[in-house]
Amino acid sequence: MMIECPECQKQVSDSAHSCVNCGYPIKGKIEVGAGGEKITTVQNTGKSLKVHMLVSGAIALIGGLMMLGGAPVGGVVLIAISIAYTAITRVRIWWNHS
Repeated sequence: MMIECPECQKQVSDSAHSCVNCGYPIKGKIEVGAGGEKITTVQNTGKSLKVHMLVSGAIALIGGLMMLGGAPVGGVVLIAISIAYTAITRVRIWWNHS
């Protein structure tokens, strides 16, 4: 059966482990616990939110380099933006987690 990917809205098989278009996890990995029961682990963080975290880190790095390079005000502003961006992205990750 085909379903719509929550990340990119393309059609993907419901038995696929991840979307072939964007890599969003569709089906969890099955592991066996100590008692023999199946443990299902699904990573719910899509690629777009991971990219946002990387961009936030890059902004913080640029801000730090600016502070070391003689532009402390601009560096502090970029670090503050990075902190806010990270907080917003973490809330979005938490919100989309099921």
